Amino acid sequence: MMWLLSLVLAGALVLFVHSVISRTRSDPSGRYRSTSAVALVGICVLAAVGGVALGVGGPSPATPPDGASTLQQSTPTAEAATTLQRSTPTAEASTDASPTIVHVADGDTLTVRRADGRLETYALAGVDAPETGGNDPRAFGGVLTGSRGAACLAEFGRRATVFLRTNYLDRPVEMSVVSDGPRKRAHVSVDGTSLNRRLVARGYARADGGYARLEARARSGDIGLWSCGVVSVPPTDDDGLAITKVHPNPDGDDAENLNGEYFVVENVGTETVHPGNWYLVVDDRRYQFFGPRELLPGQAMRVHTGSGRDTPPDRYLGANAPLLDNDHATIVLRDGDNVRNVTVSY
Repeated sequence: MMWLLSLVLAGALVLFVHSVISRTRSDPSGRYRSTSAVALVGICVLAAVGGVALGVGGPSPATPPDGASTLQQSTPTAEAATTLQRSTPTAEASTDASPTIVHVADGDTLTVRRADGRLETYALAGVDAPETGGNDPRAFGGVLTGSRGAACLAEFGRRATVFLRTNYLDRPVEMSVVSDGPRKRAHVSVDGTSLNRRLVARGYARADGGYARLEARARSGDIGLWSCGVVSVPPTDDDGLAITKVHPNPDGDDAENLNGEYFVVENVGTETVHPGNWYLVVDDRRYQFFGPRELLPGQAMRVHTGSGRDTPPDRYLGANAPLLDNDHATIVLRDGDNVRNVTVSY
């Protein structure tokens, strides 16, 4: 609006000056000379008024160069800049923060490297794998005692170590530390699968404060180290009966678990056998039992030390104390009719 007012005043000024000059020229007597002087004064006044008018509105804001306004609006504020800075991934954020297994000492001990380079060693919580140098078999109830049991445990200690090294070395893991004392303990998983659980389920470790059901399942199937409680006996011939398996050391107190002590009699021949008159001789003690009326080729019966109802394939001797030694013994199965013996030693 101010520039329009200035333009009007300027136009009026030009018309006024033109009128004064015309009158001056038409009056040679100088009648209007004084008027010209007055006109000049008026011009100055008008000019001053115009200048004031122009100054009232002040200078109009300079128009920014094309695109400068858009650039200014898109410039992030301090708050926006902070948000942008936070969303930019740093070197630490881009580094995989999961610990990585870098060493396996044995079947239940491993070392991990943290994201910051620290090395930490952990025992797997809730499990106990045999040492590669062998354990006292009494720590693993149900395993043969003595050198046979110790050697068997050492073998499965080596297998547990190889299992971890082969499948999990150099792999990132998820960890849940449950003890940060002198010996750190943790539950460790890889791709959502628990290493602790897998070791127990495969019979590479016993349950030690957890995973009892998995251990029971492995025991019942003689899986892994639990096969160290079973003496497998290959038949010496393919004629008639043979003792093919002996389980002399049940879990816990043998006297409290007599039926956990058993042996397996199998017909390895090609003809049907009638074992009704067979009896057992252990360390010169005789125990009579009545087997099935017949045992077809390939069939087997499991003979327990304690008492129970005879239901194929299980038979019971009815003894009131353990019969089989947990380390070594000789079992003789004798046929009362034909005076035939089936002998096995372990």
